[in-house]
Amino acid sequence: MTHSRRKFTAEQKAAIVWRHLKAKKSIATIAEELSIQPTQIHQWVAVVMEQQIRRLQEKLIHKNEVIAELMEENVRAKKPMGTSRRRLGPPRYSRQDCRLHEVLDRAIGHSMQRPAEVGQTANQQVPHMAKALRKDQ
Repeated sequence: MTHSRRKFTAEQKAAIVWRHLKAKKSIATIAEELSIQPTQIHQWVAVVMEQQIRRLQEKLIHKNEVIAELMEENVRAKKPMGTSRRRLGPPRYSRQDCRLHEVLDRAIGHSMQRPAEVGQTANQQVPHMAKALRKDQ
C-alpha cells in the first residue's frame, strides 16, 4: 500500500501559518487537524519569518538611502548661506532693557526707591513712596 504525498499550495501554507501567527492557534492543534507533522508547520513559519526579515532589511536600506540623499541636499542648500552657526541678528529685546523697574527708574529720574530695595513692611512703604512722589511735584 503506497501513500501519495500531499502537496500544499502556497495559499494553503500561508493560511496555515496565518492560523498559527495571527489566530494564535498552537502548531500541535493545527498539525493534528490537518494530519501533518508539526515540524512541517515549524519549517513553513521559519520561511515566512525569514522572508519578513528580508523585507524589513530592504525597507531599512531604502530608508537609509533616502535619509542620506536628504542630508546631502540639506548640506548643498546650506553651503551658499554660509555656516549654520552664525548669529542671525540681535535679539528682539536685550536682557538689560526688559526689566520694568529700570524703565520706571529712567522715566521717574531715579528719585524714587523701589519697594524691594526699601526693605520695610508694606504699611511703611506707602508713606515713603507718597513722600517721594510729593518731592517730584
